[in-house]
Amino acid sequence: MDASRDLIRSPKLRADSMRMPQSKIARLDPCGALDVLTHGKDFDIAGPQMPYMCDFKLKGDEDHTVLGYQVRELDSASHPATRGVEYTRLRGVVTHFEDRMRRDGPHNGKAWCTVESYVGLDNPITGREGVSTTRQWVDEIAATGYETELGCPKLLRVVEEAVRLYQEAS
Repeated sequence: MDASRDLIRSPKLRADSMRMPQSKIARLDPCGALDVLTHGKDFDIAGPQMPYMCDFKLKGDEDHTVLGYQVRELDSASHPATRGVEYTRLRGVVTHFEDRMRRDGPHNGKAWCTVESYVGLDNPITGREGVSTTRQWVDEIAATGYETELGCPKLLRVVEEAVRLYQEAS
């Protein structure tokens, strides 16, 4: 404990870490893509926010949509070879997409939608010190929510906008 006291008193910034990957996604606003869905409509940012998640719902709608930014270890990230055929591309980025129509409960007749866009799959990142350089990480944009129709066009629009913001960020 005594050996780490100086680090506790003046912790380094994440940007100075040699072990954590320096991710572009960590600098983006997870609610930045909402305009494509909420433009001209009232909406609520629901509940306490986590740094890389945006939990929102349109006024008058009881269903939440969650848009999240993640940095995942490459070995644990889903990939077309391991996940199945539910893949598409959004703005050229490999994207896993699933929709399932609910047949019971409070969401009867609504589609449960899951979208995961692997924006960092083509360029995995690593830490900068010896042990950390062997582990690779990828940036991922993930979203879940209910929609009234299969195909989840609203959720796909939000994720596509988030992918665009990621691609255009420096």
